[in-house]
Amino acid sequence: MSIPKENRQQMINMMYLVLTAMLALNVSSEILNAFTIVNKSLEKSNKAMDQNNAGRFLAFDGIIKSQPDNKQLVLNKAKAQQAIQIGDGLNTYIDGLLSQVETEAGGYDAETGELKRRDDLDIATRMFVEGLPSNGQKGVGYDMVKKLEDGRKQFLSLFDPKDQPKVDPSLQLKFEPKKPGGDWVRENFYQMPAVAVKTLLLKLKSDIKATEGEVIANLQNDIKTVAINAPVKLDKFGAKIIGPTYVMQGDPFEAQLFLSAASTEAGAVSITANGTGVAANEDGVGIFKQSTGATGEKTISGSISLKNKQTGKVENYPFEPFKYTVAAPFAVVSADKMNVFYIGVDNPISVSAAGVSDANVSASLSSGSATPNGAGKYVVRVSTPGKTSVIVSAKGKQLRSQEFRVKNIPDPIAKVGGKSGGAMSSGEMKAQLGLGAILENFDFDAKFEVISYSVFYLPKREDPVQLPNGGAYFTAPVKGVIGKIKPGDTVYFEDIKVKGPDGTTRKIPSIVFKIV
Repeated sequence: MSIPKENRQQMINMMYLVLTAMLALNVSSEILNAFTIVNKSLEKSNKAMDQNNAGRFLAFDGIIKSQPDNKQLVLNKAKAQQAIQIGDGLNTYIDGLLSQVETEAGGYDAETGELKRRDDLDIATRMFVEGLPSNGQKGVGYDMVKKLEDGRKQFLSLFDPKDQPKVDPSLQLKFEPKKPGGDWVRENFYQMPAVAVKTLLLKLKSDIKATEGEVIANLQNDIKTVAINAPVKLDKFGAKIIGPTYVMQGDPFEAQLFLSAASTEAGAVSITANGTGVAANEDGVGIFKQSTGATGEKTISGSISLKNKQTGKVENYPFEPFKYTVAAPFAVVSADKMNVFYIGVDNPISVSAAGVSDANVSASLSSGSATPNGAGKYVVRVSTPGKTSVIVSAKGKQLRSQEFRVKNIPDPIAKVGGKSGGAMSSGEMKAQLGLGAILENFDFDAKFEVISYSVFYLPKREDPVQLPNGGAYFTAPVKGVIGKIKPGDTVYFEDIKVKGPDGTTRKIPSIVFKIV
């Protein structure tokens, strides 16, 4: 029998291991917040697994209907029901432990919705390792492991002894210490914050649900097919996928993959959807279409009838109502660096629209230009301070208009030798080649060109000297003056003019150096 793989479970295990390793280094608020995010993801995942397991169990009815003479089906369905009962009992037990942890942590904060003492390191140690007075000073973690291990044995007992070794590796519910002979409870609960304990208990619930699902899947795979008294000949097979028609970014996507069978015999299959007949194509498949002019949730219901031409008997198979959501298109515009555009530089933005491929989405500006720069990427150029709007369109229809501020690039700082004034030795000053204009703490690659400045040299007990300088580098006369400086002198760089990437010339503040 095949052993299905649960990618979701592997991801949850990996997330928990990473966060536990981070805890060993430092219990910071960022790590605690990460556990809160994982808890929410686990709760969503557990709900999805409940639905998945319920669907797996209901699949028995369809198989039984198609194989009425297969007694093994009825027996395995009863075993699947037992698996659900075992899982429900274990999950109820874990819910009780979760409730006790939440009580010990002071409950939930009404404003944040988080545990009041989520960083408390003593709750897990006292409750699961050492024990609370209410538990007779016995850590409940050891009782928990025993109960879950007994539950795992109950799951395995649903299979024939010769099949158990094949099923056992696929069951997630395992308690293996990091080192041979180690203490799993102490390794996982000792000095763990309350929010991490909640994560582990939710993960155990996920393991229980995953184990329950694997058991049901193996019970279905263990069924040997018997002769089917089908009303028609099934002669067309294909692989199908059924999944959600609307998924929000960040939520997991889950789909069912299965082998379908159809009949190509003319007149053997009759399909009805929403009260309308649907013709079957040459492959025996009906294609249903309806308009999506109005938004909201839509439902498709109907049935497929199979007629046995030899007996004239008609078998009707209603399908489960299928729901999908029709949503109005919307677009998202995000600045890749900050929520403002600067004049004279390339401003990168990302643009996307729900339900529309990047190739069919375009962006423009009410004032300025937007040039494509890869899938969903644009480079914005603006020239006038104030405000501009990014307009997103798809297939000739405007989806969104988002406003951005437009600013000039801030002024740079004049520097000589990497310093913007203060004390400098005479040797260091003499080694300099000129003055630069540096733009500090700015996210964009913007360069300023030094146009001109004046050098005012004030020697100690001598007459001052003032010289003009064109460009960034010291001219020969300025080099001559600087070559004479000595400790006690003062050098001023004044009337500094620079040219930015926006093409405008600015005057920036002077800088003064005391020669030591």
